[in-house]
Amino acid sequence: MICPLHLFSTQTPTNFDHRLSSAASSRSMVSPATEENFKEIIVLAEAAKNETLICPLCKGVFRDPYIATCGHSFCRPCLQGKSDLCPLDHNTLSMVVKNLAIADQVGELLIHCRYGTKPIEDDADEYEVDPDGCPMIIKLGCREDHEKECEYAPVRCPNSSKCPVVLKKNLGDHLLVCTHVRCPHHRYHCSFEGTREELRSHLEQCKFEGLKGFLSRTDEHITELQEEVKRKDEDIVFLRSMLASLSEKVDQLEKTAIGRIEEMEQRQTKVQREVVEARHGVNFILNEVQNVQMQLGVAGTMDTHHLFKCKGTFVGHAGPVWALCVAGDMLFSASSDNTIKVWDTTSFKCMNTLTGHDGIVLALCALGEKYLFSGSVDHNIKMWDIQNTEVVSTIGAHENPVCTITLSENRLFSGSLKSIKVTSSPLSLSLRSGT
Repeated sequence: MICPLHLFSTQTPTNFDHRLSSAASSRSMVSPATEENFKEIIVLAEAAKNETLICPLCKGVFRDPYIATCGHSFCRPCLQGKSDLCPLDHNTLSMVVKNLAIADQVGELLIHCRYGTKPIEDDADEYEVDPDGCPMIIKLGCREDHEKECEYAPVRCPNSSKCPVVLKKNLGDHLLVCTHVRCPHHRYHCSFEGTREELRSHLEQCKFEGLKGFLSRTDEHITELQEEVKRKDEDIVFLRSMLASLSEKVDQLEKTAIGRIEEMEQRQTKVQREVVEARHGVNFILNEVQNVQMQLGVAGTMDTHHLFKCKGTFVGHAGPVWALCVAGDMLFSASSDNTIKVWDTTSFKCMNTLTGHDGIVLALCALGEKYLFSGSVDHNIKMWDIQNTEVVSTIGAHENPVCTITLSENRLFSGSLKSIKVTSSPLSLSLRSGT
């Protein structure tokens, strides 16, 4: 609902040129040159909620509303430089914070375009809807965007200030019939305005006409300088962004380096602590050795290397040795070279080599000095006659490598992957599974 009688003026009226054409003066239109001094005219297109959006001081619609210390809201310009009392509760006025709620409500008010209003005849400070003006109803917060492009806005002729102010929508028609022109050097502040015939006479004596070549080159040079300044500004912005990025990376590297240094310090502290603990352990062992020496009545320092002395070395296998077994004066060794060697424990010489397995020999076990049992990766257990160094029998005991074997009370136990099997008699081939 349009309410042409509910009108508010939110600024003190200022003096501006009313000497416009008869078509424009009735709508109080001004030129762009006086736009900044133009009074903000608010003619509401709705009456609801308006009373809550009126400043108690200026009696107009809120402009930049702030909450005062008394709790009431006022326009910021009304509060600035004032030490008056609040007209509502007579407390001293002072700004606290912007009232965003009221500001949003004011921005949503529906109003008429300023170029669709005119002064009321009896009161020049009040305005009403002009049926011949702009018909648009807009939000107060959007009025600036609309009024910059409004077709009913008053504009001046670009040819001469002598032409009357016309509406923007009529400017094209005006230019078709306009006989006025400006001096082509008006941008250098030549003030000539007149008809085309007068322009010819003016150019003959215009002081800028003789300098137009120089002025043109100067304009081109200025344009080039402006473009160069623009490029430099863009380069500066780019360099600043790069500098910010590099600064951020340096900060990250610094934080990473500090973290790693702290981690290294922690590791160093841990290693030092472990070294100290190891030294304490060594000292403890030395003390224990000294105690043993005292108990044994040994004078001086005891050398632990003298307690164990190598008597000899058995050399002959072509691979790692996996199992050893002693029977009398003979030593049997099982190796990755698929053989079993028989050694003389006195002379440390190889007496014989037993061959028969098709894989690495992993386990050995002797039954007195007569029989030797061997387990291999070939899944078999072989029984050897020690005296004759011959295979007595082969037991296919497992489906996987035989890892270990042992004898107990005429029973042979053999271990493989996830299973242990037992043979009731070493000289029998009958097997019985066990766990």
